[in-house]
Amino acid sequence: MTRHLSSRVKSRPSFSGVCLTVLVLSAACRPGDPEPAANSGGGTLIVAEPTDVRTLYPPAIDRAFDFAVANSLYDRLAEIGDDLNTLSDAGYTPRLADTWVWAADSLSIAFNLNPRARWHDTQPVRAEDVRFTFRAYTDTAGISVNGSYLSNIDSVSVRDSLTPVVWFKRRAPQQFFDATYHMYILPSHRLAGIPMAKLGRDSLTAKPVGSGRFRFVSREDSKHIDMVSDTGNYRGRAKLDRVVWAVSANLQGATLSVFGGDADFFEKLQPEDLGQVAKSPDLKLLPYLQAGYAFLTFNLKANGDSTKPHPIFGDVRVRRALSMAVNRPASAMSVLDTFAVASFGPAPRMMFQNPAALKELPFDVAHAKALLDSAGWIVPGGKADRGKAERSKDGVPLAFEIVLPNTSKPRLHYATLLADQFREVGATATVRGIETSLMGPAVGMGRFDTYLGALTVTPGLKGMTQSWGGRGVHGLNYGWYANSRFDATVDSALAAFTPSKSSDLWVRAFQVILDDAPAIWLYEERNLGVLHKRIQVAPMRADAWYANLADWSVNPAQRIARDKNSGAVR
Repeated sequence: MTRHLSSRVKSRPSFSGVCLTVLVLSAACRPGDPEPAANSGGGTLIVAEPTDVRTLYPPAIDRAFDFAVANSLYDRLAEIGDDLNTLSDAGYTPRLADTWVWAADSLSIAFNLNPRARWHDTQPVRAEDVRFTFRAYTDTAGISVNGSYLSNIDSVSVRDSLTPVVWFKRRAPQQFFDATYHMYILPSHRLAGIPMAKLGRDSLTAKPVGSGRFRFVSREDSKHIDMVSDTGNYRGRAKLDRVVWAVSANLQGATLSVFGGDADFFEKLQPEDLGQVAKSPDLKLLPYLQAGYAFLTFNLKANGDSTKPHPIFGDVRVRRALSMAVNRPASAMSVLDTFAVASFGPAPRMMFQNPAALKELPFDVAHAKALLDSAGWIVPGGKADRGKAERSKDGVPLAFEIVLPNTSKPRLHYATLLADQFREVGATATVRGIETSLMGPAVGMGRFDTYLGALTVTPGLKGMTQSWGGRGVHGLNYGWYANSRFDATVDSALAAFTPSKSSDLWVRAFQVILDDAPAIWLYEERNLGVLHKRIQVAPMRADAWYANLADWSVNPAQRIARDKNSGAVR
């Protein structure tokens, strides 16, 4: 096996000393654990974000920031526990439903709604809202991107005004998870009169009325979203008076807004900014887990034309060769130091029981070159440096673009390293950063060769069918990867009731996709947020740091001017 690394993949100044300090400090109070607080109520939290939301209509949401805002405004029927269990209702806590009853045959669940639950316009939450929500998520006339997660739910009926009944097509380990996690309940009395095709594009869903512990106040595009505590909420008011999501033009702007004192929290500090935190007495580091990973997906269809195979990436030998050309551990270390590890496949390690059982494609430049030779991509004769000369096939150069959001410094850096390592095997990759507002449409319509993206994974890996399964090719499966054996094995893994059987099937499914190499699995980040020291956090779940935002608070002894001002954002 050849051990070769592009000269661009170098060691960077180590942050291990800083990391050690973070770990030592966090030993006394684990990241995400609530800090002791006495009479901690009120105050303002300003969250810095490098991009604006696309939509606040839950069925159409597919981005982390949009979910973060919606999660504060809307409620589910029940909330998953911090252990992210998906195989039963163990660990779930009541939300709109305060109790639930399984049918004897396990093919239905009757949810008993909390009679005190109210929408932010004071109307009561009713069973009809749950039935309407299921329709909004699954009606093909609508714009939902999350309907496939509910594929095992047959229907929702109304037993009485406070008892919706969710009916399933078949028994499955994740039934309760399906009925709760993927549906934020919507107010039918406001939305039922709007055609499904217009929901998400109308004025009512742009100014959401939910049932969560925060209620929507205002939004100014590309500037801020403002919400306040719902003081009469059935679960109790949020501990904070107000949360403002402050939108910056880019990652640097979001970071600087915290360092400059204009914002209180930024969820994704970059390693190069660690030193600045040490110089800022009002700030502290907040390490936490996030269930996500970054990847370079190959478009298996022609750029902009899904009726034809991609002239380069339609060949599995090329995809495998480019995968083997990348030294993923060294690249992750170069870009993010100790804040990332190389990915093993399309899931974070915390959600996969046995990654050691998988046979990953090795880093092997010699083998990569041999695969390209066998696929007909040949180095022109007479080149002095045949190792780096651009290959071609039938007059077509082995050249392509890597597109990615221009707001992500780590991904921009990593893309440059990929281009250097691809050059070592005779492939020319051009890196192109795209504005976030343009990135989604370009990738969604297949107008790319390769896309350097990142995913936050839902518990239980059910999202695999959407992001990499054949059923997601018109949705989140941007690269059009489709393998019926992979799909069938994933379905079997999701249907397995015993952990050992499920683990075995997941290993088999992952081995199929690793062998097909529809993407290069790059890295898993270990997130590090930066937070104003007066803010006291609640437990931060790995799938959603914002899950318990309503229980964040301000230390009364450390309040600043904006904690006493509930007026407009300045």
